[in-house]
Amino acid sequence: EDKKQMIIEAGWGLGEAIVSGSITPDAYVISKNDFSIMDINISKQEKMIVRKPGGGTKEAIVSKSKQEKQVLSGKQIMELAKICLQIEKHYKKPQDIEWAFKGGKFYIVQSRPITTL
Repeated sequence: EDKKQMIIEAGWGLGEAIVSGSITPDAYVISKNDFSIMDINISKQEKMIVRKPGGGTKEAIVSKSKQEKQVLSGKQIMELAKICLQIEKHYKKPQDIEWAFKGGKFYIVQSRPITTL
């Protein structure tokens, strides 16, 4: 609820696992003033949702080597935070932004105003 901070959540696989509540994502708290990372909470993620060949989704096991590993690096967190702040400035209010990361690049899936502040 601090308008000077943003929270980024990240999970392995598709974001559907976060939205449905089937996993607890990593959570990163970032200062909007200088993009410093104020807090990192890494959650053990044993499962993820992935696309099925031919369409649809399925649950899959996260490899043991990734289950307790931080999903986004510090550099990626700062890059995404800057993108999100640009979107917030465009809409002139805090945003709930859904994003994806593939092939070394961030993609914005959707953005909507946060109404619970």
